[in-house]
Amino acid sequence: MASGYGYERGDELERGSVVRLVRAMVAQLAQIGIVAREDNHVVLTNLGNTMAAVADLSGDDEIEGLDLIDTDAQSLLLVCVEEMDPEEAAGHLLAWCQARPAEEAAAELSAAMLDAEDTEVWDLGFEALGMVDPAVAEREVRRLRSNPLLRALADQWLRRLAQP
Repeated sequence: MASGYGYERGDELERGSVVRLVRAMVAQLAQIGIVAREDNHVVLTNLGNTMAAVADLSGDDEIEGLDLIDTDAQSLLLVCVEEMDPEEAAGHLLAWCQARPAEEAAAELSAAMLDAEDTEVWDLGFEALGMVDPAVAEREVRRLRSNPLLRALADQWLRRLAQP
């Protein structure tokens, strides 16, 4: 492969340029959270794994094979908003919520919503909170009320919870 790009393996100057380029790329990927450095290794983060899965499937018209259960809440919400129709997203959200304790799911979803600036992510986050134990979700939603941007959505969610 290297020879296809005209790379000369014995050229130390060229090798040094490639090493600096790769180090800079890895530093940028680490800075935005796609990879993490562990000793002398570079590994994909949850976000990196999710992006790789989406990139792998983006050539296909179907996203059915995507498994988001082990990803973080922020990546889950972003992929669902950007890549799926509402019915598909609901299935992934439910599977994700059921794969972890309600407290963990609610706390992660809440944190992801606080970090987000997209109303679609907020809406989907509140939908996902409706898929965990209502008592646990209610505590997180009440905490979300402290954010002025989320207060109206949190109030709406709480009103729906109170309806029989």
